[in-house]
Amino acid sequence: MDLLFHLQELKILPQELDFLEVQSCYQEHFEKNKKTLLKMLKSQTVLNFISANYSVLDESSKKYDLIVCNPPYFRLGQGLLSSSDFKNRCRFLLDSDFPRLIKAIDFSLKEDGYAFILLKSLAEHGIDIETEFSQLGASLRFKKLGLIRNTDLYQLTKSIIL
Repeated sequence: MDLLFHLQELKILPQELDFLEVQSCYQEHFEKNKKTLLKMLKSQTVLNFISANYSVLDESSKKYDLIVCNPPYFRLGQGLLSSSDFKNRCRFLLDSDFPRLIKAIDFSLKEDGYAFILLKSLAEHGIDIETEFSQLGASLRFKKLGLIRNTDLYQLTKSIIL
């Protein structure tokens, strides 16, 4: 939702935004923030909350011009699980894995669309994310742009020019 403020400043507010969230308990917070946000925006942007896992995408799924993704940073076996399932879903890729995440972005992104994904370095766990991505065979180009709050920001695109 923070991105909408920046898009408004650039005068490029979208007509509609979908928020995909695995944990439906966030919908209450989403609806509260949505009301506040829509009062502040100078447009009629439609904000949708979709409680689903990206692994359920199929041929009827929407295609997007822009995808912004902040997935759980860690994978199973990388640290101790909490006794809280809620916290574990925020921190660990429990319902899926990195290859399926990239496949879902690849599947959902329109030609010439862009995706931005925050990925924590997993070098301390012996994982080079860029090498792993290159071995997936996705039709996306993958480029590290820099750091946001100590987390790597990557741009993914189907466009020939990055």
